[in-house]
Amino acid sequence: MSTEIRRVHLEYVGGTSYKEYNIIITQNINGLYDLKSHYGRIGGSQVNRDIKLGVNISEAMSQYSEILRKKEKKGYVIITQENMSRFTDVYVSNLTQTAATLVAEGVLERNHYAGLKKLLQASDIETLEMAEKIVIANQGKMHENVA
Repeated sequence: MSTEIRRVHLEYVGGTSYKEYNIIITQNINGLYDLKSHYGRIGGSQVNRDIKLGVNISEAMSQYSEILRKKEKKGYVIITQENMSRFTDVYVSNLTQTAATLVAEGVLERNHYAGLKKLLQASDIETLEMAEKIVIANQGKMHENVA
């Protein structure tokens, strides 16, 4: 059984086009994340597509954001966006736990950790992605120290 983490419903109406596009992130029974979509003519049959299956939350969120940006660039409009807070809570919790591990391993300094925690309190995707990049860069340092 999977738990829905995030869903967005977009629509495009222009000329003779009446299209909808839905992006869904779910957490599967293995604790990993699946990114799926379904799309088609509004009120018509839908095409279901598995985009990424069994990935970490960072990869699911990155792909989700990329698809959303591309659709908005094409003229799609967000109609509803659900479960944002639950998704963000899981994402921020994972990043905070990873950062705490980096502090415990002596890779990330405590004062940097405090600044990172402030970034993780942001609500916009760009700031959260910046925090994620900081955590990933420091994870690389930890792996270098082990090798």
